[in-house]
Amino acid sequence: MNVNKQLKKIEKQQFESHEERLARCVPLAKKVLNLLGTESIEMGDINDKNGVIKPEVKVCYINLSNKVLEEMKNANMLYADREFIFSLVLQGMEQVKERTIDSLSMSYDAIQENFFGKDFMDVTMEDMHAKLMESLKKK
Repeated sequence: MNVNKQLKKIEKQQFESHEERLARCVPLAKKVLNLLGTESIEMGDINDKNGVIKPEVKVCYINLSNKVLEEMKNANMLYADREFIFSLVLQGMEQVKERTIDSLSMSYDAIQENFFGKDFMDVTMEDMHAKLMESLKKK
């Protein structure tokens, strides 16, 4: 590709609207997210005792990466969008994580307030000791 064609392509990409980029990238990000949810992937202890990824785990992730690359190829993805697509995938995961943790935190706070009969920030060491002693007497 000659320099003029490259410059025109770069210029075109710079003037592309954010909405156009989202329209192009979101469907692919959803496919990647779906692959992550449906493929059998190793989680947890993926490294050996020396901190090196286990060979069978590495093969698992290579296979999944190849499926993602195939989806990218089929979608005729722009190379420039590679990071953006994964940021969209992580954005969804991060939002679900935040909403879930916030909900659990609010539930826990409500339980603490109910247990102590007041806002947890107002609980004193004496309050905690009294509840502990009360709990031990019940056992």
